[in-house]
Amino acid sequence: QASWSLTRHATLGVNVNYERGTEPQDGSLGATEEEYQRLGGGVSWSQRLTDRMTATASYNYTRRESNEPGRSPTQNRVVIGLRYQF
Repeated sequence: QASWSLTRHATLGVNVNYERGTEPQDGSLGATEEEYQRLGGGVSWSQRLTDRMTATASYNYTRRESNEPGRSPTQNRVVIGLRYQF
C-alpha cells in the first residue's frame, strides 16, 4: 500500500494484494481441500473539506481463482464516505 499527498488537502492511495491458501471443504464426495489464489488492487482518494471533515472514495477489484468449480468470483467494490473528527 502506498499513498501520496497531492496537495495539502488531497491524498491518493493505491494498493495491491495477493493471497494463496487452502481451505478444507466438506462435499458430497467427502472431505477435500480447496486451493485458491486471490489477486486484487485498488485506488483511493481523500479530500479534506474543512478542518474537521474529510470526503473519501475508493475502488477495489479482487479476483479469486480456485480448483473447485464455481468458486472463482470477481469482486468490484466502491466505497464513498464522509468522515467527521470530533
